[in-house]
Amino acid sequence: MIRYCKYLQENDAKRARYIKRFKEEQKAKEAKDIEIAKLEKKLEEVSKNSAKLEQKVSSLRKYEDYLEMVVKKSDRFPNLEALYRHYSSLEHSLNKLTDLSTSMQKNLEHKRNYYSQLEKDKGNEIVLLNNDITVLQKKLEVNIRVDAKVFERVCVFRTLRLEGKSYKQQSSNLLTKRRKRI
Repeated sequence: MIRYCKYLQENDAKRARYIKRFKEEQKAKEAKDIEIAKLEKKLEEVSKNSAKLEQKVSSLRKYEDYLEMVVKKSDRFPNLEALYRHYSSLEHSLNKLTDLSTSMQKNLEHKRNYYSQLEKDKGNEIVLLNNDITVLQKKLEVNIRVDAKVFERVCVFRTLRLEGKSYKQQSSNLLTKRRKRI
């Protein structure tokens, strides 16, 4: 009986080890299946990508053939690489010229704005100076009239004095003439 119990215990222990090992192998198999599915998906994506790239390469092949034909017919370029270098040089020069053009356009716009503002400022200054000239001309005209009247009076006074009239007569004559004008 003891042997039988021992035999049963050993069978139970073996059975537990087999179940444990089976579960571990099952988990490992599931992990491998998941990894295989991921790798198959990745392989499918890479295949699609590869097909797209191959299609793109074949569509661009005609341009490469054209460039090779240009190189063969041209004495200027010994091989396709020299043509590519020349193209890169031209592209670099174009970028430099574009940057320079942009810079010059900005500078030109700045100068135009400056000139426009200067033109406005000088126009305002001219208007102010013209106003000053007008005011001074009016003052000059008033001074000329006053000077003319004074000169006229002086002339009349001298004329009257030369004629021998008295000062009172001269004054009354001037007042009379003045009243007539008004």
